[in-house]
Amino acid sequence: MPFEIGDKVAYASDTGGGVITKIISTNLVEILSDDGFHINVPCKKLILENPEIIESLLNSVYPTSRSANKAERPSFKSLKLESKRDPDTFEINLHAEDLINDFTGITNSDIIVKQLEYFRIQMEKAFESRKRKITVIHGVGKGVLRKEIRYLLDGYAGVSYSDAPFDKYGYGATDVLLQ
Repeated sequence: MPFEIGDKVAYASDTGGGVITKIISTNLVEILSDDGFHINVPCKKLILENPEIIESLLNSVYPTSRSANKAERPSFKSLKLESKRDPDTFEINLHAEDLINDFTGITNSDIIVKQLEYFRIQMEKAFESRKRKITVIHGVGKGVLRKEIRYLLDGYAGVSYSDAPFDKYGYGATDVLLQ
């Protein structure tokens, strides 16, 4: 059983989570949700939250060039180069379900590392293709990925960013301008 009473968990495919209050079976637990409700949730829909992940991400230094060892590079479903909404915009979609084929055995930190690696690779492509505008779709969630993306953007020369238009992307995207 991967969970214990008292574990802080998050929903695997949605925002929010809670604390496990009861183990009902090997496949089902009761949680006290962030909203204050006791609900039964299948274990396969939960991810164990690890507060050390955020701390390690904040202290991480990400590589600025591609790894020479291709076995270390993450594999992604496909690379999307143009925005369906605006052909002049280079769109980088970082939704995990669009990037990762199999989530078996993957932790939250693994997902974020893969998303950031994909972001870095796509930024290189945007620079190479001399795009002026990039929209990074990071989703809303708890804001960890958004914060990491903006931290990395601060490291690029000649780059400015702002929230993407709400009417097109909601709260889950950042517009990047390359000078």
